[in-house]
Amino acid sequence: MIATSLALFTACSDSSLEEWVPYIPSGGSTINDVAPTVTPSTIQTASAASSSNIAITSDVSWTVSCDVSWATISPASGSGNTNLIVSIEENNTPEFRNGTIIVQNGAGSAKVNVTQNGKYLNVSTESIYCDADGGSEAVTVTTDGSFEATTSDSWITITTSGNSITIDAIPNTTTNTRTGSVTLSLSNLTSGSLSKTINVQQNARGSMINGHEYVDLGLPSGTLWATCNIGATKPEEYGGYYAWGEIEEKDYYDWSTYIHCDGTEETLHNIGDDIGGTEYDVAHVRWGAPWKIPTGGQIGELKQYCTIEWISQNGINGILVIGPNGNSIFLPAAGIYREDYFWNVGTYGNYRMSSIIKYEEENNYYTLLTFRFNESPLWKMFGTSTNFYQLRLGYSVRAVCSGNPQEKPNYPVAEAIDLGLPSGTKWASWNVGASAPEDYGIYYAWGETETKEYFGWSNYIYCDGKENTCHNIGDDIAGTEYDVAHVKWGGKWRMPSLEQLRELYDYCTYESTHDGELLTGPNGNSIYIPSGFYNMTAIWSSTIDLNNNGCAYIFQGGYRKPYSYYRYHGFFVRPVCP
Repeated sequence: MIATSLALFTACSDSSLEEWVPYIPSGGSTINDVAPTVTPSTIQTASAASSSNIAITSDVSWTVSCDVSWATISPASGSGNTNLIVSIEENNTPEFRNGTIIVQNGAGSAKVNVTQNGKYLNVSTESIYCDADGGSEAVTVTTDGSFEATTSDSWITITTSGNSITIDAIPNTTTNTRTGSVTLSLSNLTSGSLSKTINVQQNARGSMINGHEYVDLGLPSGTLWATCNIGATKPEEYGGYYAWGEIEEKDYYDWSTYIHCDGTEETLHNIGDDIGGTEYDVAHVRWGAPWKIPTGGQIGELKQYCTIEWISQNGINGILVIGPNGNSIFLPAAGIYREDYFWNVGTYGNYRMSSIIKYEEENNYYTLLTFRFNESPLWKMFGTSTNFYQLRLGYSVRAVCSGNPQEKPNYPVAEAIDLGLPSGTKWASWNVGASAPEDYGIYYAWGETETKEYFGWSNYIYCDGKENTCHNIGDDIAGTEYDVAHVKWGGKWRMPSLEQLRELYDYCTYESTHDGELLTGPNGNSIYIPSGFYNMTAIWSSTIDLNNNGCAYIFQGGYRKPYSYYRYHGFFVRPVCP
C-alpha cells in the first residue's frame, strides 16, 4: 500500500511532462488581470465649461469611449495607471444633460457618469407692490448666463446694472389699481428658453376726504379705508403711535403716562365701550368727521372678504389687503412703542380698534380689541382679558369712514348633510349668511336675529346693559322667534342643541386647518366650519348655561367638549334639521 502511494507521487513530478503554459485570451490579458477601476465614478458640473480628472488603475492597456459629443477625454488610450482629463463644453441650454465615459481593458470595463446642469435664472422677488405716487425697487438677479429685462407696460421703466435691475413705476393718476410685469429672459441660448416674470401692482389713486386719501375696497359695508396711517404721508410710513383713547404721541408709554388712569391698571377711567367718532378717537380728532378708528366689525370684514398677503413695499414689510374689487391697501408692520423703545418693528403690525368690552363692572375688567399680524401666522385677531397693558402702549392707527353699503345679498339655504350620527341629525353645509362652506357667514349674539358692528353688554338687546341683568328668553331657543337659523331659513332648520353639539364631539373625527375645522361623521360625510374674526372656529348652540343665565353653549374648534360663552358675543350659526 505504501509502495503504491510512493509510485503515484513520483509520477506527478515526472520531467517528461510538457511545461504548463497559461491561457492568454485575445486582448492581451492573462487570467490574472483584472478590470480597470476609476476614481471618481461620477462627475457633476455647472453649466460653464470645465475640466475634471479621472484616475485609472489598470495592469494592462486600456481604451476610453464617451457617448456624448460635449465631453472629450485625453488621452483616449494608454497602458497602466493614468490620469485622464475630461473637458466639458459649456451648456448653453436650460436643460440638464448627462453622458457616460467607459474605460475598457481586456478583463472588463469601468463606467463614469457625467452630468451637467443647465443654465439657471432666479430673482429675489417675483412680486412688487407700490403706492399710487409711484415707487422704485431693486431686484437681485442670480444666473450663470446673460439676461435681458423687458416690459410692455408704459408706466414701468427698467434699469439694469450688473446682476441687478431697478424697476420704477410712475405715479398712478387713475382711481383703479393697475398691474403690469417685467420679464427677464436668458439670451444666447443655443436651444430652449428660460425666463422669470416679476408682477408689479400699483395702488389706485384714491379720492380725498378732508385732504386725506381713501380707497374703496368693494366691501359689503361700503367702508372706505385710508391709504396711510395717522401721522404718515405714504402707505409704507409707520406714522404715529397712540395709546387707546389718546390723541397725542409721547416719548414714554406706560401706566404712569397713560392719561385715562390714575397711574395704575386698577384705576382705569371709563371713557366708553366704543370711542369711534368721540373726543378720544385720534382719527376723528386729527382728520375730522367722518374719519374714525375702525370698529371690530370693520376689521372682521377685511378678514372675511379680502385677500391678505405678507409683502415688502418699497423695502418696508407689512400686509397687502386686496378687496373684492381688486383695490388694495398696505398696512406696514410698525411694531409697538413700549415705554421708551420700539418693539417688533418690521415683523409685527399692531393697529387700534375703537372697541373695548367691559365684562365685569365691579372690578373694571375689560377686553381690549386690537388687531395684529405678522408673517407667520399671517393674520391673527388679538383680545386679552384682565391684563390691559395694551391700553397704554403706542399702536398704529389706520382710519376709516363710511361709504355706501352694498345691497345685502340673498344668501341661499344650505344643503342638509347626513353625517351618520345616531340621532339622525343633519347639519347644514354652511353657516347662516354664507353661500359656501368656507364663507364665514354673519355674526349674531345669542338670541338676536340681526347682526351689528359692535358686540357688548351695552347693546345686547336681551339684558339691561350688564351680565347680571340678562332677560329670560328660554333655556333652549331652538325653533323660536329667537332662533336666527329658524327665522332666516324657515322650515325645519334651527340652531343646534347642546346634545347635538356633544354628538359632534363624540362621533366625528376632526381635522384642523389654518382657517377652520373639517368634521367627518361615521358614514364618511363631512362638514367644514371656518374660523372667523378671533381665529376661533365657533358656532352657537340653542342651549343656555343653566349655571349662568348670562352664558350659552358654543361649539369651539380645538376643544372636545361644549364651551360656555357670554351671550353678547358675536358667533356664527350652523343650522341643523331632523
